[in-house]
Amino acid sequence: MIRRFAIIVEEIPSTSSGTSCQGGRVLYSLKEATNADAPEFEEAVTANRLVVHDAFFSEASELRSAFGAPFLDARSSSGARFVWDNWYIDGQYSYHRTPAREFFRTELYDSFIRRLSSWGLAELGCGRVTAPWLSYYVDGNSQELHADVPHGPWSYVLSLTSWEDRRFTGGETLLAQEGLLDFWSRGAWDKGLELSDLFEVIEPAFGRLTVFDAKLPHAVRRVEGTRDPLHSRVALHGWFSAPALRISEAVNDERLVQQIARAVTSMVESCRGATNGFVIIGIDFSDDGIVSNIDILTDTRPTGRIDLEQQLDSAFGQVEASGAGRAIVPVIGPREDTR
Repeated sequence: MIRRFAIIVEEIPSTSSGTSCQGGRVLYSLKEATNADAPEFEEAVTANRLVVHDAFFSEASELRSAFGAPFLDARSSSGARFVWDNWYIDGQYSYHRTPAREFFRTELYDSFIRRLSSWGLAELGCGRVTAPWLSYYVDGNSQELHADVPHGPWSYVLSLTSWEDRRFTGGETLLAQEGLLDFWSRGAWDKGLELSDLFEVIEPAFGRLTVFDAKLPHAVRRVEGTRDPLHSRVALHGWFSAPALRISEAVNDERLVQQIARAVTSMVESCRGATNGFVIIGIDFSDDGIVSNIDILTDTRPTGRIDLEQQLDSAFGQVEASGAGRAIVPVIGPREDTR
């Protein structure tokens, strides 16, 4: 059975892995559709490239305190003040960055990576992340429009910015909307447009996790105002790595792996070249090994979506496991070779 999904603002419940997401908010998240949702499904699914989750990490305040500690005494010559790369590429990037792994104490850093990885596996089908950068932006810093295609299917940003008490303007993430990327065919050229019609403007509220399709052009608005790192735009950012096939240990055998491989081949062939993005699914097997449910965890293709459910059902519906379990399957897009 294929579960139909619409994309709706909603609270995130606890995930199947037991990771609590209480207090979060998601924009364009996957929610099982009702009949009332159905008319919006086709249009909404084109927006499934942005997730915004507030209050994502319970230890965010500790991360922020650790960032600010070296700057509290401006006359200190502590080594922690000298780890920053003032990254500057003329007309493209200007901000300060350092590897987060080397900046934070190990227990705090590992706790964040576990939280992000478990959430990514449950919600997106991506259970591995790149080591994040820790960055801050002061007066004159920005990122101009760019895309992160080589790095992975999803970009992530955890804001550690004291947004409500900020002493600067700018700092928002700009993310190209579908109307801009498909400007002519959507007929957008014959009407007046402003920034918010062409870009999602995402404020870096404290503790907010922003995850978006890494192929989308995006930028960080120029920060103007403070030159004090203690009052700057602060963020942890990186990418979810290419997904890998994951199968519950209880049913992970060569027979199931081969069945899934054949289904993936069939699915790719049925898409007839409409593979310019990622599709990752979750398959649940009942006690008798029959497919009981297929979740579309990630689908970032801009085209070729209309028949996706039918194609998935045809390709994966007859896969059989040895018992109850779950498989996370990268169907379309680059993937990690785990063999």
